Amino acid sequence: MSTEDHHEHSGEPAKGPDDGALQHLREAEQDLEKAQLLEEKAEHEVEEALEELKAANKPVDITVNGRPKTVTEKKQSYRQIAKLAYPDADFAKYLYTITFFNGEHGREGDLVEGEKVHVVDGMVFNVRRSDKS
Repeated sequence: MSTEDHHEHSGEPAKGPDDGALQHLREAEQDLEKAQLLEEKAEHEVEEALEELKAANKPVDITVNGRPKTVTEKKQSYRQIAKLAYPDADFAKYLYTITFFNGEHGREGDLVEGEKVHVVDGMVFNVRRSDKS
Protein backbone atom coordinates (compact mmCIF):
# COMPACT_ATOMS: atom_id res chain seq x y z
CA MET A 1 0.00 0.00 0.00
CA SER A 2 1.39 3.33 -1.00
CA THR A 3 1.59 6.38 1.33
CA GLU A 4 -1.22 8.02 -0.59
CA ASP A 5 -3.35 4.96 -0.14
CA HIS A 6 -2.59 4.97 3.58
CA HIS A 7 -3.77 8.59 4.01
CA GLU A 8 -6.89 7.95 2.02
CA HIS A 9 -7.78 4.96 4.16
CA SER A 10 -6.73 6.43 7.54
CA GLY A 11 -8.95 9.53 7.25
CA GLU A 12 -5.96 11.90 7.61
CA PRO A 13 -5.70 14.67 5.02
CA ALA A 14 -2.91 14.08 2.60
CA LYS A 15 0.05 16.41 3.09
CA GLY A 16 1.32 17.75 -0.15
CA PRO A 17 4.66 19.36 -0.87
CA ASP A 18 3.10 22.86 -0.66
CA ASP A 19 1.83 22.53 2.93
CA GLY A 20 5.15 23.56 4.48
CA ALA A 21 5.42 26.54 2.16
CA LEU A 22 1.85 27.62 2.99
CA GLN A 23 2.55 27.42 6.70
CA HIS A 24 5.72 29.43 6.22
CA LEU A 25 3.75 32.02 4.24
CA ARG A 26 1.12 32.32 7.02
CA GLU A 27 3.84 32.83 9.64
CA ALA A 28 5.55 35.44 7.47
CA GLU A 29 2.24 37.31 7.02
CA GLN A 30 1.70 37.29 10.81
CA ASP A 31 5.23 38.61 11.36
CA LEU A 32 4.64 41.33 8.78
CA GLU A 33 1.41 42.35 10.51
CA LYS A 34 3.23 42.60 13.86
CA ALA A 35 6.01 44.66 12.25
CA GLN A 36 3.46 47.05 10.73
CA LEU A 37 1.86 47.59 14.15
CA LEU A 38 5.27 48.24 15.70
CA GLU A 39 6.10 50.69 12.89
CA GLU A 40 2.84 52.60 13.48
CA LYS A 41 3.57 52.75 17.21
CA ALA A 42 7.13 54.00 16.59
CA GLU A 43 5.91 56.67 14.16
CA HIS A 44 3.41 57.89 16.77
CA GLU A 45 6.14 58.04 19.43
CA VAL A 46 8.39 60.02 17.07
CA GLU A 47 5.58 62.50 16.42
CA GLU A 48 5.00 62.94 20.16
CA ALA A 49 8.71 63.46 20.80
CA LEU A 50 8.91 66.09 18.04
CA GLU A 51 5.96 67.95 19.56
CA GLU A 52 7.68 67.87 22.97
CA LEU A 53 10.87 69.26 21.44
CA LYS A 54 8.95 72.06 19.71
CA ALA A 55 7.27 72.98 23.00
CA ALA A 56 10.59 72.84 24.86
CA ASN A 57 12.23 75.30 22.46
CA LYS A 58 9.30 77.70 22.21
CA PRO A 59 10.15 81.15 23.64
CA VAL A 60 8.27 82.20 26.76
CA ASP A 61 7.05 85.78 27.22
CA ILE A 62 7.27 87.05 30.79
CA THR A 63 7.24 90.44 32.49
CA VAL A 64 10.04 91.58 34.79
CA ASN A 65 9.59 94.84 36.70
CA GLY A 66 6.91 95.89 34.24
CA ARG A 67 9.05 95.22 31.16
CA PRO A 68 8.32 92.46 28.66
CA LYS A 69 11.08 89.86 28.38
CA THR A 70 11.41 86.70 26.32
CA VAL A 71 13.30 83.66 27.59
CA THR A 72 13.95 80.31 25.96
CA GLU A 73 14.83 78.20 29.00
CA LYS A 74 11.75 76.83 30.75
CA LYS A 75 13.49 76.84 34.12
CA GLN A 76 14.84 80.19 35.28
CA SER A 77 17.07 80.62 38.30
CA TYR A 78 17.05 83.36 40.90
CA ARG A 79 20.18 84.85 39.31
CA GLN A 80 18.79 84.70 35.76
CA ILE A 81 15.66 86.60 36.79
CA ALA A 82 17.70 89.14 38.78
CA LYS A 83 19.87 89.76 35.69
CA LEU A 84 16.77 90.33 33.56
CA ALA A 85 15.77 93.09 35.97
CA TYR A 86 19.29 94.39 36.58
CA PRO A 87 21.70 93.45 33.76
CA ASP A 88 24.56 94.74 35.95
CA ALA A 89 23.46 92.52 38.87
CA ASP A 90 26.17 92.31 41.54
CA PHE A 91 25.40 89.43 43.88
CA ALA A 92 28.32 90.23 46.19
CA LYS A 93 27.09 93.78 46.81
CA TYR A 94 23.29 93.49 46.59
CA LEU A 95 20.45 91.28 47.74
CA TYR A 96 17.61 90.71 45.30
CA THR A 97 14.08 90.05 46.49
CA ILE A 98 12.10 88.30 43.77
CA THR A 99 8.38 87.65 43.83
CA PHE A 100 6.27 86.21 41.04
CA PHE A 101 2.68 85.52 40.09
CA ASN A 102 0.70 84.06 37.18
CA GLY A 103 3.02 81.06 37.30
CA GLU A 104 2.25 77.50 36.31
CA HIS A 105 -1.29 76.60 37.47
CA GLY A 106 -1.68 80.16 38.84
CA ARG A 107 1.24 79.67 41.20
CA GLU A 108 2.77 82.65 42.97
CA GLY A 109 5.60 82.98 45.44
CA ASP A 110 9.15 84.05 46.11
CA LEU A 111 12.30 83.02 44.30
CA VAL A 112 15.43 82.80 46.45
CA GLU A 113 19.12 82.16 45.82
CA GLY A 114 19.71 78.61 44.61
CA GLU A 115 16.14 78.07 43.39
CA LYS A 116 14.69 77.76 39.91
CA VAL A 117 11.12 78.25 38.78
CA HIS A 118 9.28 76.86 35.74
CA VAL A 119 8.25 79.89 33.66
CA VAL A 120 5.10 80.15 31.57
CA ASP A 121 3.73 82.76 29.18
CA GLY A 122 2.32 85.74 31.04
CA MET A 123 4.27 85.13 34.24
CA VAL A 124 5.14 88.32 36.14
CA PHE A 125 8.26 88.92 38.27
CA ASN A 126 8.97 91.81 40.60
CA VAL A 127 12.64 92.23 41.53
CA ARG A 128 13.89 94.64 44.18
CA ARG A 129 17.54 95.32 44.88
CA SER A 130 18.89 96.35 48.27
CA ASP A 131 22.35 96.83 49.75
CA LYS A 132 23.73 93.91 51.75
CA SER A 133 25.11 96.20 54.42
